[in-house]
Amino acid sequence: MARVKGKLQLENWVTVEKFREHYDLSPSYAYQLVNAKGFPSKRLGTKRGIRVDLNKTDEYFDKKFN
Repeated sequence: MARVKGKLQLENWVTVEKFREHYDLSPSYAYQLVNAKGFPSKRLGTKRGIRVDLNKTDEYFDKKFN
């Protein structure tokens, strides 16, 4: 679980497709981000896919792009 300004926040793991729709990204750019070093994502086995923690993506974007 992540902490946000003293509050406990539940992790919100979603598929890459949901992440892509949430941020209105192209499929290729979404997968580039998901595979970037330090991005809040995890791989589930070899065939199950990738999940993204939506609660940490804004923090990642702030560090990376600002």
